[in-house]
Amino acid sequence: MTQSFKQVLKVLPDIEHIDKINLYDLNDNLVDAIENMQGTQGSLKVYFYLYKNFKEINLAAAQKGLELFSEHTAEAKKKSRKSSKY
Repeated sequence: MTQSFKQVLKVLPDIEHIDKINLYDLNDNLVDAIENMQGTQGSLKVYFYLYKNFKEINLAAAQKGLELFSEHTAEAKKKSRKSSKY
């Protein structure tokens, strides 16, 4: 059985010491930031884990990220399939 996102978050590294994570494209342009605030802490934990383990968001990191986001990934897939039907 797949772990819930809440269960996954319990085993990811602590982010208390992180204010935000900046995300850059391949040309070093800032494209987004994830701040350590209520509503984004789960995403920050996932991205921090990916950074510590992959050092970049490549295909392997993206696949692991989808796995970590757990039921949120499954929900997004369902919504995507529903919206793509005409």
